[in-house]
Amino acid sequence: MKIQNKTFVRALSMTALVGCAVLAAVPSFGENPAAVQHVEQQLAASNARHVYIMTDKPLYKPGESIWFKSWQTFRGVPAQGQEGATFELVDPRGSVVMRKSVQAVGGMATNDFIIPPQMVGGEYKLQVIYDKGATHARSIVISTYQPPRIKKTLDLLREAYGPGDRVEATVKLHRATGEPLANHTITALVNLDGQELHRLTLKTNRRGVALVAFDLPDAIAVGDSVLTVVVDEGGLIESIQRRVPILTGKVRMELFPEGGDLVTGLPGRVYVRARDLSGEPVDVAGVVVDDTGATVARFETAHKGKGRFELVPERHRNYSVKLTRPHGVRQVFDLPAAQLQGCALRAVDDLADDAPVKTRPVKVAVRCTQAQDMTVVGVLRERLVSHASARVTADKDTVMSLAMPDSAQGAVRVTLHQADGRPVAERLVYRGRTRGLTVKVQADKETYNPRDKVELTVQVADASGQPVQGSFAMAVVDDTVLSFADDRSAHLVSRLFLEAEMPGQTIKDPNFYFGDDPLAPQALDLLLGTSGWRRFQ
Repeated sequence: MKIQNKTFVRALSMTALVGCAVLAAVPSFGENPAAVQHVEQQLAASNARHVYIMTDKPLYKPGESIWFKSWQTFRGVPAQGQEGATFELVDPRGSVVMRKSVQAVGGMATNDFIIPPQMVGGEYKLQVIYDKGATHARSIVISTYQPPRIKKTLDLLREAYGPGDRVEATVKLHRATGEPLANHTITALVNLDGQELHRLTLKTNRRGVALVAFDLPDAIAVGDSVLTVVVDEGGLIESIQRRVPILTGKVRMELFPEGGDLVTGLPGRVYVRARDLSGEPVDVAGVVVDDTGATVARFETAHKGKGRFELVPERHRNYSVKLTRPHGVRQVFDLPAAQLQGCALRAVDDLADDAPVKTRPVKVAVRCTQAQDMTVVGVLRERLVSHASARVTADKDTVMSLAMPDSAQGAVRVTLHQADGRPVAERLVYRGRTRGLTVKVQADKETYNPRDKVELTVQVADASGQPVQGSFAMAVVDDTVLSFADDRSAHLVSRLFLEAEMPGQTIKDPNFYFGDDPLAPQALDLLLGTSGWRRFQ
């Protein structure tokens, strides 16, 4: 595939949707058909349509064109046939200012909006509504701006701080042409509650990176703090700011028993999510105590205020969480009461990524307070893919394995059923996290002048190295635009394979969960255990 563009290329990104491999057929089920029938009835009644919109960039000037493309899937594969799709541009007040109706073929529709020169700036919403009811919306920003000459990032190393804590942040500086701003002197200013707290002079290393570190006072009145890094490059002064999240006493703590409920006498796992009063994630550490004051578990969050701990609840005991970090938080959070009877479902802790081609089975450990026949059923992208049944007791874990198709990718919905088909526990387990496409882009020249013609050769292969046909969209954009309005919620795989199991939720910074960071598998498990939590009543 060759793509020609007469615009000066600075950065490019590619999003692709390819036909998903047909999932393996479920073998006939003789011992306990009620569970499979129950799931099949649910799947037959669901619409199971999901949509993703791609735009060429997240930030536009008045007078520019918004190029967009949308895909619709039905039960995890591209929708078939033709239907209408209506695109709307909604202004910050909620009024539709532009509308186009186009024909979608094979679930795909594309077009553009030309922004009038007099368009008022602000955050707009681009949304699409397909004739069969599927819809999606994403935010874009319209603004007049001047591209910076220095690309800057400023990242705090923790999600929140308390009085007396040490704050650390990394600064990364690059010239607009890409090379690091090495061995360069910068200034860091820290304001707290309207007063200057610190003024630090730092120097970047050879990679253009510097560490900002400072201590907060032991007594803080309001906690309104801003960190500003100022860069002076040959008389050109630019800056970047980040709010320092400071807790002065209150945290929102949510506790999610794996599978839905804790059960007395059975090993269980509890996922935690901590946020401040504005809803932003907070890194915390704490202990779990019973009603006698004895400490029975300890934990600390690992990513975006999320963590987990193990617990075997005892009969006639109540449990609560007390935080040991950040300092000064004295709230106590009660755990949900354990059920006296029931079953506990836990994923076997196997966070390693799948092999490039073959997918590991999903394994879960099951215990019940009474011996009984149980069935686990796996659903992937609204298709029944596997099931297993066994006699479950209370004295030891019964590990049940769900075979996965080799090409499987997505959040697997694992449901535990009783013999009569009644569901009692459920959780999500992700498979194929790194099974993406390999995209190679080769330019016809190493450098270009403004207005030069650019020819790109694109090669796409699957995880096994085989060429892939599919529907592709490429965006070519000056990467300084992304430094103004980097869209950290747009990710095709997250939208179609992950958020589909989390209705009404948008995953922030989804690129992290599908990247190569060593923490990514654990972070994805914590996301599934919190945002993907479910419970049967």
